[in-house]
Parts: sequence; structure tokens; C-alpha cells
Amino acid sequence: MRFRYFACLLALPLFAGCTIEPTANGLEIVPRLPYESRPEALGAPLVWNGEAIDVEVERGNIEVVGSPSAKEMTVTANATTWARNADDAGSLARAFVATARVERSASGALRVTCRVPSGSFGSALVETSQCNVRVVVPADARPHAVRVVAQDGFVYLQRLTSSPSTAIVASGIEVEATQLRGNVGVRSYWADVEVKPTPGARIYVGSASDDWYDLPTLSPTPKRGEGGEAKFGATLRLPKDFRARRVDMSSAGAAVEHFEFPDVRPGAPRGAVDASAAEYVAVHANQGNATLLALDDTVTGSRTTNLGTIAREPWRD
Repeated sequence: MRFRYFACLLALPLFAGCTIEPTANGLEIVPRLPYESRPEALGAPLVWNGEAIDVEVERGNIEVVGSPSAKEMTVTANATTWARNADDAGSLARAFVATARVERSASGALRVTCRVPSGSFGSALVETSQCNVRVVVPADARPHAVRVVAQDGFVYLQRLTSSPSTAIVASGIEVEATQLRGNVGVRSYWADVEVKPTPGARIYVGSASDDWYDLPTLSPTPKRGEGGEAKFGATLRLPKDFRARRVDMSSAGAAVEHFEFPDVRPGAPRGAVDASAAEYVAVHANQGNATLLALDDTVTGSRTTNLGTIAREPWRD
């Protein structure tokens, strides 16, 4: 069973958060505050000529954004910590960010990493802290080859386009993505992914999750939100006129839903199968819903606050 929220509620009115820790006398509620450090640039901006981008964070969140105004690739990192005072929080935050690296591999790929530091940092808890990495890359005619792994965190992607020979691949506890094009492969506990297929595209969005509960009531999380998206499970948003040689949808423990696509038949093609069709579209879940939603091409407002740093725009071919 995975809990959706990890910080306990207010133990005392004076404190904004707390941790529950074992002591010789049993469990003790220890008040702590959340601290978030300022983003720090990891080195100078890098000239990006379409090289593959590989981002892996041991514990924390990853955001990879394609920006039409960016001329170079920039990487920033910050830390979120829980501590009883700012000095301890700052010490741990600096140690986290010090582990962050941007390196060029032997193959030429640009690799971004951030690890959990070792050591003691006073009242700051390493086990409840995280490193957050943001990568901004040009969004122009050059295709993106992106691999993102948040081992114990969330992934946010926006405005990335693959070529026929590259892909946008991501895994994490939660993966949320808007304005992706081309080949996409997502594996997570919960996913909400927006894709415009390109000819021959291979699109997979999968969820392998335990049941999720909200703390402190331990009430089950609703399987579907107000907009039809799976609250845990996998949601894929596609243009209403998408074409695919094969559509696969399955859920072992919940529902398969394709609302505005009544003609979708799992295992069958969808639309006219011609040179413009995707190779396949797949949405799989074990516990949650496997959901297919229609994508509104004309939406210009951000669908999520996490990716609200760059306003959404209509697709431009």
C-alpha cells in the first residue's frame, strides 16, 4: 500500500508539519517545518545540438521542459527538506545540491544526476528530503531523445518532440506530461500524459500501482477525477482524430475507459490506417483505470500548476 501524503497533520497549532519517529517510549510526534532552497544553476548553459538527455534523481522530482525561446540547455537544482531550524535545513540542502552533476557520457549524451547525501545534518531528516532538478532545452526543429528516471519522486514533461528514431521515456511515482509528440514510453504508479502522435509513433503509458489512500483518514482515493482522468492508474490524452494501426487498453483491477472514442476496440486499429497512422497506442494499468481522453488542440491555458511556468499553446505543425 502506498500513501499519497507523507507529512503528518498538525500535531500542535504552532507548527506547520511534523514527523512521527520511534523512541524508547514509543512513537513521538516531532514538529518540523518544510524548507525549500533556491534553485542553483549546475554549471554554465550548454550548447545543445540534439544530443540525448538522460536525467536520473535518486529521490526527488524532475522537470524537463522544451522552450521555444531557449537557445541553450540549462539545468538547475534545489532541495526540499524537513527540519526544526533553517540552519540544519540549509546544511542538508547544500549537501543535496552538491551531489548534482551534469556530465557528457562517452556516447555524447548529456547526463544529469542527483544523489542522496550521506552524513548527519542535525534536525534535518535525510530520509524525508529530496533533490529537485529542472532541465530546459530548446524546442525547435531538432528532435528530443529524453530518458527520465525519478527513483522516488515525480516527473513533469512539457513540449518535447521525438524523431522516428528517438523517444521520450519516463518513469517515476507520478508522471505528468503535456505537449509531447512522437514516440513516448511512460511507466509509473500514476500517469497523465498528453501526446500528439506522429506517423509510425509508438506510444505506451502504463501504471503498476498499489492501492492509494489519503492520510490521515485512510480513505481510498477516487479512481476517477472530475475531468475523467484516472486518479491512480494511467491516462492518455490524444487528438480526437488520431489514427493507429493498433490500440491496446487493459486494466487488471479497475476500468478501461475511452469516453470520446466510442469506436476504439482494444487490439484493433483506429481510423484509416495509412502513412500518417501511429504504429500503436497502448494504455495499461493493474490497479487503477486505463483511460483514454480527447485532447483539445486549441487549449492555451496550463492544465496543471506544476507545469504552469510555460503557458500551453496550440499544436503547430
